[in-house]
Amino acid sequence: MEAIHASGQHLLGLINDILDISKIEAGKMELAFEPIDLHEIVHGVMSTAVAFVKDKPVELQQDLPEGLPQVVGDGRRIRQVLLNLISNSGKFTDEGYIRVSAEYDDEVVTMSVSDSGIGIPEEKLATIFEAFTQADASPSRRYGGTGLGLTISKQLVELHGGEMWIETELGVGSTFYFTLPIKGPKPQEEEAPPEEEIAPSGEGRGRVILCVEDDEGVVTLFRRYLQKQGYRVVGLTDPTHVLEEVKRVRPYAITLDVMMPGKDGWTVIQELKADPETRDVPVIMCSIVAEKGRGLSLGAADYLVKPILEQDLLRALDRLDREEGLHRVLVVDDQENDRALLRRMIESQEGYEVVEAASGQEAIALVAESHPHIIILDLMMPEVDGFAVLETVKANPVTRTIPIIVVTAKELTEEDRRILNSHIEALIQKGVLKEEELLEDVAAALRKLGRHSPPVEGLGETPGDTQE
Repeated sequence: MEAIHASGQHLLGLINDILDISKIEAGKMELAFEPIDLHEIVHGVMSTAVAFVKDKPVELQQDLPEGLPQVVGDGRRIRQVLLNLISNSGKFTDEGYIRVSAEYDDEVVTMSVSDSGIGIPEEKLATIFEAFTQADASPSRRYGGTGLGLTISKQLVELHGGEMWIETELGVGSTFYFTLPIKGPKPQEEEAPPEEEIAPSGEGRGRVILCVEDDEGVVTLFRRYLQKQGYRVVGLTDPTHVLEEVKRVRPYAITLDVMMPGKDGWTVIQELKADPETRDVPVIMCSIVAEKGRGLSLGAADYLVKPILEQDLLRALDRLDREEGLHRVLVVDDQENDRALLRRMIESQEGYEVVEAASGQEAIALVAESHPHIIILDLMMPEVDGFAVLETVKANPVTRTIPIIVVTAKELTEEDRRILNSHIEALIQKGVLKEEELLEDVAAALRKLGRHSPPVEGLGETPGDTQE
């Protein structure tokens, strides 16, 4: 009976997790925002968490300041986040402590869950928040769980307007941090710009993506995915007016649902491709039905199967840039002369566009905003150095596939090389920097991703002699 009960509880937890993540991805997770007392929530969570460590010499600790303010949020979901994090720590901590702490300023409360567990290997950090992923993914792993807890927790925090990240040291322990805005999430931006403000593709405040979907929730989800990357999403729930809307807003691309009432996506794409004014607009078909061959044969530029994750949609749009022959290169260096030199080298080749960042902090913001196709990174910068930029880029599922070429004058230690080894495409010393070598490394990095890259004049297919 105990085995049956335990198995039933495990299956119930799995079903609830899948339902939660499905609601979040579909944009239908409803939160009940109200002022909540974090002292009260943490006290309740710690009472429940005793069960996670009842057979281990692990002490549950809490460190909350007396003046911790109330926050506007969904108390049930914040409790779920804390329980997920403590449960995760409990699996990987055999002795020592698990501690819940908090600090605050005028705008946010920062919560943390620390443990004295096994820590997480650096190579696993980039995927730690992905669904169905665990730090120990071997078939014989000793730690249970579905790999959904951290994914759900991070997305619930983001729905509150906060963010989540991790600090860890192998063999010492881990700390998960998350922030909660005291006043709750900022109001959503106006979902559809007024008709007269809609600019043609490539003009105004960003490229226009026309999202043809009968489900308003998916339009909202795609808007959340794309607005932070500089795109403008125009939603259309009536498939019978697609042709007129495309001619009016002149979008950069169209995302097109297949299963829609009145007129399905197959009919819509045939009409788009038959009209001379709309046939050249790229169409990304989005469906629960896996009929990629049919979609591509009708002229779709790409075919995505629902549920569609943020990185899937961004990569599809990124591939459209590749087809246009545009390669956006982010050059990160605090030395203006070095940035100018790299710009001249890169822009001497047709099809490359250079964006510059004069600091690590600026680089991190530009990566999120412009989503470059390749990054050329200096390591020695004040405050936020190149290693911090590298860690941030590779920890984000949306940006971790961006190739990085390090160009530096730093004398690298063995530890530096170990950190860089699995995360970069090439390493070039500034003192021996050659234009041909840099350009070939850029082209090789793009070829490695399976993208079309413009030929580098005078060079063959063999990568340059980089000091990797």
